[in-house]
Amino acid sequence: MSYLGINTKQYLSKNEKIGELLTFLDGSKWQVNPIDKMKTALWLPSKEIIVSIEGTQYLLTNIKKKETVNAKYLSKKST
Repeated sequence: MSYLGINTKQYLSKNEKIGELLTFLDGSKWQVNPIDKMKTALWLPSKEIIVSIEGTQYLLTNIKKKETVNAKYLSKKST
């Protein structure tokens, strides 16, 4: 399963398990690499995130903080 919103601006909807699980307003769910959880633990809902891909790895970048983390795309809820 691949994510179709590459290089588009998304908005953080939920930050769960102290930065481990992120959900965007488009319904997509992401599991953050454990090494990067310290960064995402402080990401707040409504922040703008850009999703990109490098090889086979998804990258999530918090635009305001200029922080990039590795994440696994889990699913997208149908709207």
